Amino acid sequence: MKPGDTFLFNFPANKKHLMVVVCSTMGIETTESTIHCVYLTTLRGKGYEDIACILKPGDHPFIDHESYIEYSKLLHIRKSYLNQCLARGEAKKQASVPKLVLQRIMQGASHSTAIRDADKKFFL
Repeated sequence: MKPGDTFLFNFPANKKHLMVVVCSTMGIETTESTIHCVYLTTLRGKGYEDIACILKPGDHPFIDHESYIEYSKLLHIRKSYLNQCLARGEAKKQASVPKLVLQRIMQGASHSTAIRDADKKFFL
């Protein structure tokens, strides 16, 4: 998978979220390579949401209400594990996000107050 690719995945547990790949492996790609993903979650206006990047209906076919990128929970997943999840139906590929939406996601990381310092390098 490459940046901009998306898939539905149970993360956090028992809740399917749209995951967006922001960075694939750094270096030579193998089955043990790691991909790095953020997920979208519903914007409820409770005041605790990270509003650095808001996505709206039309930004991706899956999005039917305002959602935000959960930068605080960047998922690091081995390519081999994701491939197993896809094969078992535990994850399901979706349409890629358009380039401009991916750029907004990447730029939003620099404005997020929730992202961990160690994870910022995946958004460069």
